[in-house]
Amino acid sequence: MARIRRPRPEWYEHDSIRALFALERVWVGQATRARAGTVRVWMLPDARCAQDEHEPPVVTLSRAKDGWHGALRAEWDCLPFSDASVAQLVVQHVLDDASRASSLLAECARVLSLDGELLLFGLNPAGVARLRLGFSTRRPERIRLPGRLRAQLGRLGLVVAAPLGVGGAVVDAVPAPRRWLRAAYVLRARKRVAQVIPLSRAVPKRVHAVGQLAPTQIVAESA
Repeated sequence: MARIRRPRPEWYEHDSIRALFALERVWVGQATRARAGTVRVWMLPDARCAQDEHEPPVVTLSRAKDGWHGALRAEWDCLPFSDASVAQLVVQHVLDDASRASSLLAECARVLSLDGELLLFGLNPAGVARLRLGFSTRRPERIRLPGRLRAQLGRLGLVVAAPLGVGGAVVDAVPAPRRWLRAAYVLRARKRVAQVIPLSRAVPKRVHAVGQLAPTQIVAESA
């Protein structure tokens, strides 16, 4: 009789990852108490990673095949919020299992309010913890380096602090030689100034007449 092979559980169903998620939630709650009463959005890799009922009220979005589900529904790279409307955005291990990151990060920068905060969690690509996932669960699709994500956020106009290590029941700064001991990392970014959108082309020297409008000289011509 042929043996039926059951599909591997998802990586976020592993006991160690569940404990990691819980640690990150506690840290976010302690680190952001001063922002109570503001609009908060929490993004998760799956609806099964939902927060506990005792968590502060937030707008929760969970990733689905066709975009985002939860309190609101939207496409992957089109968040359902207006510009500069979210005071705090928590992206918890969403990019660990995503093929595209740039478009989502751009959306996060768009919806973040002035002096708003973005907390981006990811699995440590150099950590020992991620190596255990492939034995009993499906491996995450793509684990990203925190340095590259930090550079991307910087190009989007955000001020990003050095990554903190997450794991071992603590969230702290980890020196490079011991970074492999941490299971994950968190990037903390803020939008300090309004984003500047560069002009796509040079301003013309002369505006030509259209209909009844007379030409307007913008830049004085040289003799």
